[in-house]
Amino acid sequence: MSRLLEIEVFVNVAERGSFAAAAAALGLSSSYASKLVSRLEQRLGVRLLHRTTRRHTLTTQGERYLADCQEALGLLDRSDARVLEAAEVVRGELRVTAATGLGLGLLAEVFNRFALAHPEVRLSVAYLDRFVDLIGERFDLAVRVGELPDSGLHARRLGAYPRRLVASPALTTSLGPLLHPDALRGAPAVVYSGDARPSEWTLRSGEQSITVPVERRAESNSGRAVALAAAAGLGVAFLPSFHTCDLERSGRLVRLLPDWGASVPVHVVFPTARQLPLRVRLLIDHVVAEMAEVAVS
Repeated sequence: MSRLLEIEVFVNVAERGSFAAAAAALGLSSSYASKLVSRLEQRLGVRLLHRTTRRHTLTTQGERYLADCQEALGLLDRSDARVLEAAEVVRGELRVTAATGLGLGLLAEVFNRFALAHPEVRLSVAYLDRFVDLIGERFDLAVRVGELPDSGLHARRLGAYPRRLVASPALTTSLGPLLHPDALRGAPAVVYSGDARPSEWTLRSGEQSITVPVERRAESNSGRAVALAAAAGLGVAFLPSFHTCDLERSGRLVRLLPDWGASVPVHVVFPTARQLPLRVRLLIDHVVAEMAEVAVS
């Protein structure tokens, strides 16, 4: 039992980055957690962690040992789950977050169907257009748009969604025929400020790729707000389809240069792959299955 606890503490420190966070997750004191990892290192005869006052990082031996420990603990968790799952009732609170545009465009109905299928689950969904600290803000999972940073979170890919150029019908008429992305130079643009380079759009068509600088007339940290600004005629926008599809159907937005665009990946992310409650695992599987039907890859 002591050996298993040593390993669990080590894995949690490696995944969470500090003894304090690991100890809190396991219901231990920080000093006891530190003692357990030191005892593990003494037993193995190697140093597993580089310790600093702010954060702890893995040594080379620690990285190898972590991978083996995660695999072993994952096997134990799966064995426990198989025994308990048949008798487990899906109940309790689920805290979920997603970007507003993706949420209102696609995810709201996905979450609603899950809630109807599991009436004893209290589903709390926050649609936020900002970075969310899953662990610090106590969310069970998030659905994130774009490439993922190396955050230590676990993720499952939902697919990639088309990103395309759109503008209001009136602005489209005033711009005249657009035959190539170069024609966007100097055109008014409404940009999503969360992009790494909001003033540059990289578009692809087959094997061709071009990066076009745009003139920012307006910007927002909400993709949906950008879509509405474009529909109002403020400028051209370059957005994932889930922000614009209803506005395109209603005729408030039209596509420009339909042979040119990009794709944006979407993932469901969660703090740990181990010891997930059944309700969390079921929601992850539900979101992955439903979103795969509307993804392009």
